Amino acid sequence: MVHTAISGGETPGGKVRFKKPTPGQFPYYELAGDQLSHGASLGNRKIWVNTTSTGHIKDVFCNSIGTRVLGPMIITYAVPTRTLLSSVSDPRNIDPARPAYVLLGRDGPGVARIHPFRQQHVFDLAGELHVEETVLVPKLNAEDPPLVLQKIVIWNNGYTDVKVLVTVRSNMQGELGDDLIVNYNPDLRALEVTNESHPDWARIIGAPCMSVHYRTTRDVSAGYAGELEPRLQSDSSSTSGPVGEIQFELPVSAGASAQAIVICAVSGEGISDARKWYGDCSDFDQYEKTMMAHLAPLGGKSMVETPDPIINQGIFWSKIDMLKVMADYPQGSAFTNDPGRSSNVVARDVAWFVYGCDYLDPDFSEQLLTKFADLQYENGMIPEYFNAIDGAVENYGLSMNDDTPLFVLACCHHYSLTRDRKFLEKVYPAVKKAADFMIAQQDERGLIMVQADGYGAKGIASWRNVIPNYQIHGAVTEINSECYAALQSMSGMSREMGDDEYANALKKAADDLKQSINTHLLNPGNGLYYLNIEPSGAAHTDVTADQVFPVLFGVADTTVSNRIVSRLREDDFLTSAGLRTVPRNSPDYQPSTLSGLKGGVWPGVAFWYAFAASQTYSEYMIESLHAGYLQYMLDPLKNNTVPGEFSEWFDGESLVNRGMRLSPWEPPRLLWAAVEGLCGISFDGAKCNIEPTHPEHWKWLALRRMPFWDGYLTFFAVTAENGITIYSSDPVETSCELHVVGRDVSQRAMVNDYRIHRAAFLKDGILTLCLGSEANTFTTVTITIRDDLLEKNRKYDVRMYARASGWADIGQRSGAELSDMAVNIEGGEFRVVTIAACG
Repeated sequence: MVHTAISGGETPGGKVRFKKPTPGQFPYYELAGDQLSHGASLGNRKIWVNTTSTGHIKDVFCNSIGTRVLGPMIITYAVPTRTLLSSVSDPRNIDPARPAYVLLGRDGPGVARIHPFRQQHVFDLAGELHVEETVLVPKLNAEDPPLVLQKIVIWNNGYTDVKVLVTVRSNMQGELGDDLIVNYNPDLRALEVTNESHPDWARIIGAPCMSVHYRTTRDVSAGYAGELEPRLQSDSSSTSGPVGEIQFELPVSAGASAQAIVICAVSGEGISDARKWYGDCSDFDQYEKTMMAHLAPLGGKSMVETPDPIINQGIFWSKIDMLKVMADYPQGSAFTNDPGRSSNVVARDVAWFVYGCDYLDPDFSEQLLTKFADLQYENGMIPEYFNAIDGAVENYGLSMNDDTPLFVLACCHHYSLTRDRKFLEKVYPAVKKAADFMIAQQDERGLIMVQADGYGAKGIASWRNVIPNYQIHGAVTEINSECYAALQSMSGMSREMGDDEYANALKKAADDLKQSINTHLLNPGNGLYYLNIEPSGAAHTDVTADQVFPVLFGVADTTVSNRIVSRLREDDFLTSAGLRTVPRNSPDYQPSTLSGLKGGVWPGVAFWYAFAASQTYSEYMIESLHAGYLQYMLDPLKNNTVPGEFSEWFDGESLVNRGMRLSPWEPPRLLWAAVEGLCGISFDGAKCNIEPTHPEHWKWLALRRMPFWDGYLTFFAVTAENGITIYSSDPVETSCELHVVGRDVSQRAMVNDYRIHRAAFLKDGILTLCLGSEANTFTTVTITIRDDLLEKNRKYDVRMYARASGWADIGQRSGAELSDMAVNIEGGEFRVVTIAACG
């Protein structure tokens, strides 16, 4: 598999350009405006917004009521004329005293820009007007507002002033009934919409700073370029209908620009609540500044930085996409299995989300886990899902499921990372009850058994549980592997609680289960695992991507693990985007249907595989991390993707996305696989272990600001002839040479080239600066060090380490000289600089 780098450049074919961040901003992707099949998905804790490929709003989903409350919102532009020459007969007469307005079409596709939480489209009109439309969903530190803002900026490159007529047409009905009640609020300059059947389901659409005209209509036809645009008269007797129109003039002087903001506010708590949010809306630019102040620290958590720019970008966007789906519902904080369409919260998805979210927002992880602990069935089983609106639960009638061991594992993972004693004491009864329930499902062979009488979701005990007319039950290798790991992890949790006798019993139960799995579920015919053995005794020998589970959860020994990792990399499984769920040569292979679960390519499987391969096949690991994210950027128009968004699954042949636009399942698995697989982070009681697994040709690897107990862990690993050396902010367990070099001060040592990654540490007056390059070429980077790290008039001894030449004494320099210094670094290489105060 060939790695593709787009560090500051383009993907193959030049379709997508990665744009470096400017001060105070995040990086973004840019591509031609006609190279998207759909637009970005944007979300905060209150709403979910889908956009179109042309930059318009497609729909707005209100989380508190669980439905789409607004449909498409289209913006058009027109300019005045007193004379219309047309080859088409037009029955409308133009009043000489009043100019008519002619609709303008876009001059070409323009440019689309995909930012975190906003999307921009830039295009020209009539050769002289340059337009920038931005859709923003605010993501704030305080309570997220249920708002979507559209900023319109028009530059007039012509020689005469012009008044541009802007019309915003909105489908006010969404998925609701047609019993609309629409009023115009002159104070807000907005249409206010509710439903007679649901008077509390409110939405407001307006332009608060403009002189607005309006109407409602049933006319859903859109004008085309060259047609006349009617000037609205705000006639309250206009025909009522589901389409709301607001219109205003935007004067733009020659050589200048002008802007307007259109705001949509929604609420499930009545029009007064919607008015509050609409009225509290500050200006667009202030929202952007507030968002950056909130998001920059979050984006800066668990920064896995490598010589591979694709992996680096994937890690960044995985955190952005996780933040998008974190939402507030009547049942509490959660994320759903299909944002913008469903309100179901699936325990399996929650567990895997926690594995990544613990490295981003551990508090959100805790809320998810304690909610499922509260919903646990009396027998100890965890429900398949609950509805975030009404709290209803479902388990599909299975006697056992994968949700239960995954819940235990997620609770253990969260405690290992946070050491939160209150959390441990709160969930321990539920986790213990779940462990007892798992053990009670063992048969005479010692295997965990699942009884299922139906098909599809009612007959499949697996993550692939939506395949119709299909069963996976009995002794399922996936579930048995998860139960082994859950019992093993639970043993450690019990010991933390001082319950040593129970901990010993769980340890023995785990060891016995592992032996039973390898005795009965390991197929002697091929040295791989059975998919499952039915209650009737029929063994299913299907070799699927589910083979990864015994490796992930430590059931398979080294020989079998290597065999599985190698088998899954054969051509019938492997594609340029990751692994097929079912191999190409299987009679079951159906790459384009069944949610991709019988031959499609799920990026999350590639990330599972990356973790599984990390201990012995580091090259396979980074190939999977790289390929699993790169596919989102390769030809978005063809592949039905949006750069930076983790869509659900790809066709096993065409590699076109056929799943949801933004899947909540995939991003956390990439972050987890990078932190625990690539960086080699693990926990053993109160000990944190670091055993990096990067391949030999990588010379450096960094992890910055990983949430760790009540603080953060940062390390920078370098590879030289004598092996790996780790520079760390904290004492850790490792087989590598370790230097504990003090607290992370990276935010006070800035570089001028985003391709150069840095970690800075301060201890006992010694500043240690580690630099790693993702660039392909030799680079000179400037490092700016804040005054509070170095005294301007003091002398410092400077030393620098390069892999080729070893340590070199640079000599003495003043703090003033070192506050702005340049370092040369080869492509893919590293430097370590120490600055120690003299005397």
